[in-house]
Amino acid sequence: FFVVRFRLVWVNCFLWCCFAEAPLPFAQMAATVTPAPSLRVSVGDPSTLSSPLELTTTHIHLNVDVDFERRVLRGYAELQLKALKDGLTTVVLDTRELTVRSVELTVGSGKPAPASFAVDAPTEALGAALRISLPSGTTLSSGATAVCRVEYETSPSCSALCWLEASQTDGGKHPYLFSQ
Repeated sequence: FFVVRFRLVWVNCFLWCCFAEAPLPFAQMAATVTPAPSLRVSVGDPSTLSSPLELTTTHIHLNVDVDFERRVLRGYAELQLKALKDGLTTVVLDTRELTVRSVELTVGSGKPAPASFAVDAPTEALGAALRISLPSGTTLSSGATAVCRVEYETSPSCSALCWLEASQTDGGKHPYLFSQ
């Protein structure tokens, strides 16, 4: 059993939230896209189920264990979020081929608390939306911040992770992992 502990700046198979407000030309382009009736895509970005015009991620901290034998990552991502509009009661993040174990939210300068969450049925093109509810009676107004910590494990079939056996590497001694 070979597990390597390391920290990543970003892993593409994990959570995608908007990193900045969509530029005006893109937002105009997105408004012209007509999604399939059963697919709820973002107004600001047709390639996400999240809400990039409502919420932005200002920082991500990942802490994961790499299990080369099982070909999975497990750990947590902590996202610092900033509301771009008033009245937000739900955080929506994109996932693909993940098992979400728990979600914890810290709103403003409050204390971390377990949050209720649901993962939608997956779509072929966009993965599955992770919908996280703010505590009852809590809303985020424009400019307000929150920290969302999601504990998860990828699946061995996670399409954004590429695993190489030691024999497939240049030195032939150690396995290799890269993400797309």
